[in-house]
Amino acid sequence: MNGHKPLVFWPGHATVPKKRGDLKAQSNSKEWIRLRLKSSFPLWKPTSIGLNVSFPSINVHMTFEEKLAAFRNDLAGSEVHQLVQKHITFGDCFALSQDQYFELKSVVGQKFNLHTSQVLVVGSAKLGFSIVPDKRYRAFGETSDIDLVLCSSELFDMFWQAVFSYWARGETWDGLGDFRRYLFRGWMRPDKLPPAKSFERSQQWWDFFRELTASGKFGPYKISGALYKSWDFLEVYQEKCVRDCQLAETGGI
Repeated sequence: MNGHKPLVFWPGHATVPKKRGDLKAQSNSKEWIRLRLKSSFPLWKPTSIGLNVSFPSINVHMTFEEKLAAFRNDLAGSEVHQLVQKHITFGDCFALSQDQYFELKSVVGQKFNLHTSQVLVVGSAKLGFSIVPDKRYRAFGETSDIDLVLCSSELFDMFWQAVFSYWARGETWDGLGDFRRYLFRGWMRPDKLPPAKSFERSQQWWDFFRELTASGKFGPYKISGALYKSWDFLEVYQEKCVRDCQLAETGGI
């Protein structure tokens, strides 16, 4: 040690023992350690093999009124893209607990071979209120749906190829025009796919989400899903809705 006495650091405290024997005696004193930790960090508890750290429980789940107030407050001073990422593509889900949300994302991800980050709740179930113009700020309720989006270029192309092959055989269906319009936006709506009775992927999609709803694991809500080519397409659509909210707040529309 080159003749220098060692510094002994404890949480919130530093001392220089007068003798090395003092250091050894202090370091071997369990009672001294317990008292030092208790005075400096009341939430820290010493054990025989180390320290267990515990933290007070924090409830971060906001009420409908709190979430709406926070959203409307942010409308005034934030860029649209930031608003979408802060309130829609990030954070907790109003309609579900943290555990339920993760489980839902996991179940859907396993079904379609996606990472949980590629599965997202949107709409009033996510925010606690709707931002669609004709239902703007209507609170999520018992008759509301849980709307899921799946963001996967690979899965999107798989469905697209199947629909194209169906069309190439000379098949047509009532929603073909709408399907093309939404396809242009990078959004595949299942209600615009060919009918389930003649298109297997439609049948599989509807069967899965019906079973998910019937399980009751995520409340008494109907669960539905849509497919996006990428996050960019999803965020552009959400940005339009948020921009309309901004304009409404400022009297622009």
